[in-house]
Amino acid sequence: MITTDTPTLGITPEPVRPLSVTQYHSLIRHGELDDENVELLEGWLVEQMTKDIRHIAATRRVRKRLELLAPSGWLVDTQEPLTTIDSEPEPDAMVVRGCEADFDNRKVNAVDVALVVEVSETSLARDRNQKQRIYAKAEIPVYWIVNVVDAQLEVFTEPDGVASYRNSQVLKPGENVQLVLDDQGIGVIPVVELFPVNVK
Repeated sequence: MITTDTPTLGITPEPVRPLSVTQYHSLIRHGELDDENVELLEGWLVEQMTKDIRHIAATRRVRKRLELLAPSGWLVDTQEPLTTIDSEPEPDAMVVRGCEADFDNRKVNAVDVALVVEVSETSLARDRNQKQRIYAKAEIPVYWIVNVVDAQLEVFTEPDGVASYRNSQVLKPGENVQLVLDDQGIGVIPVVELFPVNVK
């Protein structure tokens, strides 16, 4: 457990400690976060949201569909760290340029990522606001929110490099979403296939 003059870690989604990415990596290396379910968001150590069955099921579906479409030279990562200038979120899925061996000695950086995906239920407000801001600032080309609450896919494109994406659209079951990597359409996924059966 980290001891600090700032509020102690607990079951809260609110920021609990300011850190740089370098400091965060140092804490990880020294095992000081081994018992903490946290991620670094905009310089703050933040408790990760809990995940229920619908979130887990949707994450599996997203991973499977992306793996089926991702061509050679692309890697589908799930719930692994993504390093930006001031953050290190752990998105539910991302499509990364390269192969496993490319990341044997380093973490995935924003410049490696063509698509990042968050599955959202309890984390919906954070994913629409803070996570969108982080990914847009890092200029990740495409951001998907698999919104389990409303059974819809929210697609964000054209990051402004500051705080948001210039374009967004909402897709419902019955519609399709195109997987785009490096500005090239790779294939189409039926939106309904991204959601567990109890939210169709």
